[in-house]
Amino acid sequence: MGTAIIGLQWGDEGKGKVVDYLSPHHDVIVRYQGGPNAGHTVFYEGEEVVLHHIPSGIFHKNTICVIGNGCVIDLEAMVEEIERIEYLGVNTTGRIFVSDRAHLILPYQKDEEAKLEKTMKIGTTLKGVGVSYTDKYARRGLRMGDLEDPNRLKEVLKMRTKDARKVKNLLMKLYDETAHLMVDTVSLLHHFWKSGKKILFEGAQGTMLDVDFGTYPYVTSSNPTIGGLFAGTGLPPAAVDRVIGVMKVYTTRVGNGPFPTEIKGKLAKQLREKGGEFGATTGRERRIGWLDLFQVKWAARINGVKEIILTKIDVIAGVESIKVGVNYLLDGEPLEFYPATTDMMKRIEVEYVELPGWPEIDENFTWYKAPKELKDFKRFIEHYLSIPVTMVSTGRRREDVFLTD
Repeated sequence: MGTAIIGLQWGDEGKGKVVDYLSPHHDVIVRYQGGPNAGHTVFYEGEEVVLHHIPSGIFHKNTICVIGNGCVIDLEAMVEEIERIEYLGVNTTGRIFVSDRAHLILPYQKDEEAKLEKTMKIGTTLKGVGVSYTDKYARRGLRMGDLEDPNRLKEVLKMRTKDARKVKNLLMKLYDETAHLMVDTVSLLHHFWKSGKKILFEGAQGTMLDVDFGTYPYVTSSNPTIGGLFAGTGLPPAAVDRVIGVMKVYTTRVGNGPFPTEIKGKLAKQLREKGGEFGATTGRERRIGWLDLFQVKWAARINGVKEIILTKIDVIAGVESIKVGVNYLLDGEPLEFYPATTDMMKRIEVEYVELPGWPEIDENFTWYKAPKELKDFKRFIEHYLSIPVTMVSTGRRREDVFLTD
């Protein structure tokens, strides 16, 4: 059995918490794409922990965590992350496996990304992720397995940086610390799948940052959508039989780029502060917008989502009237598809419906006692998307997830 957790907006939907919540019911947790440009926030024994490489299920002692070939890895940052996890008392021995096909993020790639950002102004995290993926597809990248091939190391580093010897020495030191984690994860995952293990898949970012289907060029450099799962693990579609979409009851995005339902002013500031809407990786303020169901429907279609988890229903609680985007008009005409270009996005007008808000939610909340307005809001989403909402989430703890059926 395989369950995929997919972000349906611009990331930051709460996927890390959802993975943490579902992990006790799974044997293996797999990260299939992205790098340290994304942070999944998990609360462990009352302490906030931001994970950039390690799958969010690491805090459950019986789970195996796998970093797939679709990821890019900053070895130095990964070592620090593991040390932080172990400092909290979590035993990681024999529980973390890293693909020998996963590409590395190297110091010169971070420098190049910083230079590119000055001209392109995409709003990247400056972690070197984009340049690492660029080198991957230009066939001049280095993978985990290349650390065991001195000739390949020498060839690539000599071609890509003037500090070849310095970078090689750093890599050799980090290799000594991480070589025991490296395996052929394709074979490992096929073994788990064929032996009946329950596998939970997580990606970084959300659908609208997908390099193919998001608001290009203001996107990430990989595929957080369902297709990225198969390319990033080596497993076939038959390995996934449950696709869960995660979405907030409002919308956020970090960085530049189109954001049709964006709101500003007092309400945006209020929701940002109440929801802690600051980037887990960079600390940047997230832009705030109304829920965009036209956009979510596009994301759900691409990913084959069969059920939805609504998050942060407590953050927007207390707002008297909530606007929901339901249609896009391009030059006054309704659209049947999501726009592919920034030029089209600039000409978009959003059609909204207004729905009653619900009262503030306290610590005694249960779905059985949920306000009528919230239940009506859930039904509106289900009717629009033709997809059931099976869970809702409040707060930041794993205990704050509630089944709706």
